[in-house]
Formats: sequence, C-alpha cells, structure tokens
Amino acid sequence: MRINSKLLSLIVTMITVIGSSLPAQALKLNFTYDRGITTEEKQAAELAANIWEEYLTDNATINIHLKKSDASKLPSGVLSGSVPAFMNNVSYSNFYTALKSDRTIDNNILNNTNDELAVANLPMSLLWSGITAKMEGLTSKSFNTLNLTRANAKALNLLDTNSSDLDGVIVFSDLMNTGFSWQNDYLSSSVGTNKFDLTSVLIHEIGHILGFVSGIDAVNDGNYSNTTDRSKYISAFDLFRKSSSTIDGQINMAYGGTGTSTPYFSMNGGYTAIANLSTGENEGLTSSFFFWNNYQPDGEQGSHWKRSTNGVAVGIMDPSLPTNTRRSLTNIDLQALDVIGYNRASSTFNSLSLSKLSTLKSQAQTTVNGVVNSTPVTNINKMFKQNRWGGASSTTTLNQGQDLTDYLAQEGLFQVNNGTMWERYDEKPQ
Repeated sequence: MRINSKLLSLIVTMITVIGSSLPAQALKLNFTYDRGITTEEKQAAELAANIWEEYLTDNATINIHLKKSDASKLPSGVLSGSVPAFMNNVSYSNFYTALKSDRTIDNNILNNTNDELAVANLPMSLLWSGITAKMEGLTSKSFNTLNLTRANAKALNLLDTNSSDLDGVIVFSDLMNTGFSWQNDYLSSSVGTNKFDLTSVLIHEIGHILGFVSGIDAVNDGNYSNTTDRSKYISAFDLFRKSSSTIDGQINMAYGGTGTSTPYFSMNGGYTAIANLSTGENEGLTSSFFFWNNYQPDGEQGSHWKRSTNGVAVGIMDPSLPTNTRRSLTNIDLQALDVIGYNRASSTFNSLSLSKLSTLKSQAQTTVNGVVNSTPVTNINKMFKQNRWGGASSTTTLNQGQDLTDYLAQEGLFQVNNGTMWERYDEKPQ
C-alpha cells in the first residue's frame, strides 16, 4: 500500500451492514498471533475480522497467521504484506459449476444480484476452449485452469470449509526507525500525521487472503515472454479483469495498459467498467515494440484498484494509504468478492453506526483475552509445502525458534512478483 505524501486529510468512511441480527451462516476469520504482537494490535486484527464477518455469510472458517516484523528485515518502504495460500490448477469447469451453484437470487428475481450477473456473462464450461487471456499487443493465450486462494475455494465449497489448515499469512512492519508509528484504535478521533491506521491495513490484507489477487503480479523478467508460464497464475478474480479491447470474451492479462487496454473490473463481460485496476509493479518491464507503448505499467501491483490520485479511494483495495487516514470497505470491494463466490449479508450498502463499530470493538477486545502468542510451525510448513501460486512449493522448512520473517525472505517472497501482495509507503515523516 503506497503512501501518497499529498494525501494527509482524514478520511473516515464508516463500514456498512444491513440488519441488526446475525445471519444464519457467517464467515469466521480465525487469527493466530506470532510472538511480539501486542494486545492492542490483536484487537485491531480482530476488529478487522469482525468487519468482514458483518458483510459475508459464507459458512467457512478462514485461518490467518499474523506476524509483526522488524522493519530492517523487510524490503525498503514496506508497510505490510499478505501471502495467501492457494488451491492451484482448478479447472474452469469446476469453478464455473461451483460458482453457478453458489449464486444467490434476491427475491427470486433472476439476474438481480452481482453473482447472477457474473455467471450469466461468464462462458459456459463447454465453450471454454474459445476463451483466452489477452496479453501485450496481439499476444494471447488460451487456458483452462485457475488459481483460487484457499479462502476463495472454501467459499465455493471446493475445500473443506472447516479445515484447520492455514489459509494465509499477513506480515506488518514494526516501523522502527522509520519516523512512523501505528494507530491501533480504529475509533480514535484521529490517526495522526506520522501514523498509519493498522485496522485499515489489516482489512486490506484480509481482502487479498480472501481472493482479491491477480496473476499480473506473477509476471517478471524471466517469464514476460512466456505466455504458457504466465497463464498458470491467472486467478478467479482475473476472469473479471477486462478492457474495452477485450469485450469479445477475452480477459485482460496484459502487463501495463492505457487507452483501450486499460484494465477494469467488470461483471457483464466488459461492457460496463466498474473500477479501473492497477497494471503492474515493475515499471521497467515493458514491451520492446514501439507500437505497443500503451503497455506501460503504473508501478502498483495488479491485485489492487487503480491508485487514488485525489484522496478518494475506490475501496479498501486501493494500493495507496496516506498517514492520518482511515479506510473502510466499500460496495465495490464487496462486489469483487461476490462475483468470485462469496455471499453477502445484503445487496444493499448502508453505513454502519458508531455504536455498531463500538460493539464490534468490544467483541474484539473480548476475543483476545487469554490468547497466547505462538508460531504455528507445523501449519506454516504445511502451507508452504503445499502448492503455492502457480504450482510452486517450498524447498525449505521453518524450524522451531526461527524467525518467520527470515524464513519468508529465504523463500524468496520478498522479491518482486513472487507471491506476496506488498503494501508500501514512500512519504517522509512530517
């Protein structure tokens, strides 16, 4: 999450939910906490989890481990990052069948909800051979498998919804010697000029674990010209990554994109652009052909909305967060998860009251009472030994007593485009 030094005004957009009673089914976000995480930081994480749970009703438990890392051990300028666990090589046919089965109908009116619209505009599985991913210029690649985060697979009942296996890891910097610090209380009157709101960041990171990811972030110098390798990383959310030049059924997997190649989120096959998407972190990775110069990446990971330039973020998955700013979920964030298989508590989006947020905060404080900090070495090793994004798996083992940050660095996850959705800052303390 890059920090824009020009955006210093406080943005307080309250979270929303409809109805006062709990849904019959509800998503459960289950956090474990590494050594060194304070009670206040745990409370911020539990509040972030409670906010997501207010919106999603899938009968599944998502297991996330939270780690606070020494800023000096992380890549320069890193604020936080997430490493989702993936279910690889899911056939499009299985995904389509599961999504079709999972869709909901409001008031029994066909095509009245986001997932109905999404399913209606996805190609039927029998016609999958005609679907391709458009890359740079005239390059395209047919494919028939997808990557789903484990959380996304659980929402679609493609995995055991009550599995205790780890579904992702979130790392955040301790900000030591950076001139910045964290604001842990989401309901405080202000955040502070040199402070970042931890709850906002954790809501964002949970979004990646749930499935807001793009195969754009697997493109690197080594596979840029290898369409077969690049197609292995296409995610469920990428099915809705379109542009005005791809409304013929293709998805837009170009690295970079301006003009007619500008990627955007669309639920109806590309005919309606809901929000633009970021186009790639590596600004030096561009096509060498002069007539493809509209494929210039914008410097932000593709697993985000297009970066805000006026201080008004599209949603929590915006890659830019200034200091002295709070962010929250928006309807567009929820639409993105709705179309990949999550069920919303309501199709209407209204503001959550301060009293409701206070109640969720109290629940968070109660949840962390007696929670013991520990590193679940067995679960972490199992997660990294299983196939990760694109089918890769760990070649090393986390040892008892080893720092998790050191292990992640050893795994190469701090390298550009290697499976971690980093959130960065680049402003200077005021």
